[in-house]
Amino acid sequence: MKKILIILVIFLGWCSSVIGYEYKSKPYKIKKISVKKKWNFEKNGSLQKFELRHGDAAGFDKKHDGQRIELQTLWSNRSPYGKNFTKSKEMWTAALLKIPNDFPDTDNNGSRTLYNYIFQIKTTTSTPIWDMNLDKGGTELNIKLADSKQYCEPVKIKKNEFNEIITYSNLNTKNNPEINKYFRFWVNGKEVNCISDDPIIFRDEAKKAAKKNGVTVSWGIYRSSISVWLKTNNRNHPKNMKLTCPSKDWEVASCRIGSPFKYEWENKVPTAILFYDKVYMGSKKPKGLKVENLENKKPYKVNSELIKNIDIKPAAYSTAEKKGPKYIAIVKSKTNQDLLIKVKRSNKKEAIDVAMKECNKKEKECYVHYTGQVSSTR
Repeated sequence: MKKILIILVIFLGWCSSVIGYEYKSKPYKIKKISVKKKWNFEKNGSLQKFELRHGDAAGFDKKHDGQRIELQTLWSNRSPYGKNFTKSKEMWTAALLKIPNDFPDTDNNGSRTLYNYIFQIKTTTSTPIWDMNLDKGGTELNIKLADSKQYCEPVKIKKNEFNEIITYSNLNTKNNPEINKYFRFWVNGKEVNCISDDPIIFRDEAKKAAKKNGVTVSWGIYRSSISVWLKTNNRNHPKNMKLTCPSKDWEVASCRIGSPFKYEWENKVPTAILFYDKVYMGSKKPKGLKVENLENKKPYKVNSELIKNIDIKPAAYSTAEKKGPKYIAIVKSKTNQDLLIKVKRSNKKEAIDVAMKECNKKEKECYVHYTGQVSSTR
């Protein structure tokens, strides 16, 4: 009897979750290139369990340094690639995400050796429009606006409990002065600071693909750079390893080990497990949604007074500067967590100098949180 009660408590803890939006299910399928071991995917009502172990890889991933178990929505529009896409210009995603306490830390001396992608929107090109990944052993959530190279702040999340993850994507490919937010992101009701004042579909090939085929949404676990982790965590490497190098169909910067799982390794890639519940996606905002700074207006029109940061607009650019690269500097205060300065300039040093100057007007202990190059249509 005692054993039965223990099992029941574990099951209820596994299934129970708190939800802040009205859940409406959407038909989905497992991606063709996903592995299909008995442990890779389990479903209990709306609860979904994803698991990847060492060696779990199939299809393209098996030869290109990755492994995944992902689901994909079944939209009505089919592309020439035989996949289902939606041509909706606005996209909402919502999910409750639980990271177990034993989710592995794949960093090495502060450097990432394996990427844990868990959510993404993409069109028929290889690079996602945006993707979400877990870092630092599953304690940090990151959004990368991959196609436009814009930026969102990292978010700390708690393990072993459900975290509510909400995104809004405006998929218009042309700049529109009526839109001041093309992407928004909330974790547990709090809005995450994102630079998204330009279209998030930026590259010409992505614009054409999105216009012709639309986009699709995937979620689960996709781990890339497997060979980087294996080489970093194994002193002795197999001999005569064959490399797979970048091509037009594989948008990475360097060569990797082809089919890394076919070789014997002393230290194997650690098992990763994630739980998703109440996964929602659609062109309409989920009913009953309560998140910061949204109110009842259009999600792409943001009242700047509600955002707890200062966005310093760049001075007027010359025609030549508009066509060139722009840099962003994000400066934060050590003493005031609500103060965040974002500056875009055509010169990296100028961006940092202006941001630090603005921050020091309000607080003494300021520091550079992030710098990088961003794409812009303005």
